Amino acid sequence: NLNKLLAHHGHSNPEAINANSATAINQAINNLNKSGQTLVDKTDNSPAYQATLLALKSTVGLWNSIAYAVICGGYTDKPNHNTTETFYNQPGQGSDSITCGGTVGLLQAGKNSHLSIEQFATLNKAYQIIQAALKQGLPALSNTKKTVEVTIKTATNAQNINVNNNNNNAADTTVSITDTYINDAQNLLTQAQTIINTLQDNCPQLKGKSSSNGGTNGANTPSWQTSANQNSCSVFGTEFSAISDMISNAQNIIQETQQLNTAPLKSIVQPNNFNLNSPNSIALAQSMLKNAQSQAAVLKLANQVGSDFNRISTGVLKNYIEECSANASSESVSSNTWGKGCAGVKQTLASLENSNASFSSQTPQINQAQTLANTIVQELGHNPFKRVGIISSQTNNGAMNGLGVQVG
Repeated sequence: NLNKLLAHHGHSNPEAINANSATAINQAINNLNKSGQTLVDKTDNSPAYQATLLALKSTVGLWNSIAYAVICGGYTDKPNHNTTETFYNQPGQGSDSITCGGTVGLLQAGKNSHLSIEQFATLNKAYQIIQAALKQGLPALSNTKKTVEVTIKTATNAQNINVNNNNNNAADTTVSITDTYINDAQNLLTQAQTIINTLQDNCPQLKGKSSSNGGTNGANTPSWQTSANQNSCSVFGTEFSAISDMISNAQNIIQETQQLNTAPLKSIVQPNNFNLNSPNSIALAQSMLKNAQSQAAVLKLANQVGSDFNRISTGVLKNYIEECSANASSESVSSNTWGKGCAGVKQTLASLENSNASFSSQTPQINQAQTLANTIVQELGHNPFKRVGIISSQTNNGAMNGLGVQVG
């Protein structure tokens, strides 16, 4: 037991203490590097990857479920006189596009009102980037170099414009723009944040079933949609909040995994010459401790992403966000996507739960490495973390999370 060994090192053979300590430290380093590699380099067995993927797919699933009813096209400066903007590859009702504007263009956009065409365009760009990236496949969290081509297609219809108004220079146009974007978790989570922020910040109105705009009288409209217009934040406040928290926790996961990816631990090359009391040994123990704490934090955050998603079961989308029509696909947008998640959310949630269970076999080694590193730091009296409150006690027993990982 290294704790006992260190506690009595003053009465033992120094060479034996150092050699035994080096062996224990090397084993702990190997265990930490192995579990850290699983978190950042793997997909199926990485709770970090699956939690991040769940946050992204839940954002897509939310939008697929409600987009057809979001009223858009209100003006920000001057009434736009019935100009419409059509956004393709969007889950419209019975369509693979959504059109903003028309008579809505005579009403002012604003919070608790309607999204402007510009706001919808911002949301649309983020949605198209995520959709294209997920279709290609989200790479492991350590891969930040993969790219994806994204095509954004829109059409402006200005046929009904009177030449005497201020928009007389508008014209009918259809534009397709293809750009290349980074397909990595950090960028995609930023896009997901754009979508949820647009919804939370503006609380756009949802069209009622009786509205002729978009033909929402269909028999398959979700149960949450009423005959009157509704405020999206009032209807989907639970979902907006839960998914916002999922994205935030996933972004924190990425921050922790970046540290693991950029600073792998190096083993002690010559255990017989290892000096436990040297500054290098203290620095190594501190690096081990930080690594173990990062892994523990990642697992806690991954658990929290799953818990955040479960809050949706208390909201009105619980019967929709995980589902997809039989003749629709989670791989692409079709005329049957609307009203349901169609994003593979249910499968990803199961994968997160499975990866948590699989990874739990490695958590005792993470615990042991954290205890070992902390013992060295504490016993030798060089704890840089104590002053800033990261370690609050002499033994740093920590708090156990759902997987049995110590969080210092």
